[in-house]
Amino acid sequence: MKVCPKCGQATPLWSRDLRSGLCGPCVRAGAAQREREEREARETIVVEGKPLSCPICGHERFSKMRVSSWDLAVRLPSMTACSCKRCRYVMWFQRDEEG
Repeated sequence: MKVCPKCGQATPLWSRDLRSGLCGPCVRAGAAQREREEREARETIVVEGKPLSCPICGHERFSKMRVSSWDLAVRLPSMTACSCKRCRYVMWFQRDEEG
């Protein structure tokens, strides 16, 4: 048995990825993460009918961010933050009350 380099679990040869040496759960978690990243990379955020582009670097792919601070969530309940996937510049938008 060898140890998975990611999680440290001892795994038999038949349940490991031969190239990376990762155990089955770590391989599946990595595949799910890659799929999620690819799906997000295809998403373009549209504002006022136009695709959003970063004012700093011009990139058009963004991640929507959740407000993690309870204080901010209370003070800014109708705000959405978008972070540029290239330079990480953050833009805040007020959501419509209708949805």
